[in-house]
Amino acid sequence: MTQKVIKVGNSLGMIFPKELVNKMKMKVGRKLQIEALEETSTIIVRPSRPHQKKAKTAVSPEFKKWLNAFTKKHKALLKELANTP
Repeated sequence: MTQKVIKVGNSLGMIFPKELVNKMKMKVGRKLQIEALEETSTIIVRPSRPHQKKAKTAVSPEFKKWLNAFTKKHKALLKELANTP
């Protein structure tokens, strides 16, 4: 979907198509979270949900122990992988 950037007062804006508004159940005044990824020239727009609690996940102590040991043992490799484009 392609949209045109428009001037809104002293700012720039974008019109959300009706189909997207309906699909995302958007309402006037809804807060959105906006993130810009410069390296890929990408803008990500997400609904802002400040009152929604994050889901808790049950992670066993054994898994935490294994993960910590794995991370410590393979720290250099994990750093290298994180920096790979």
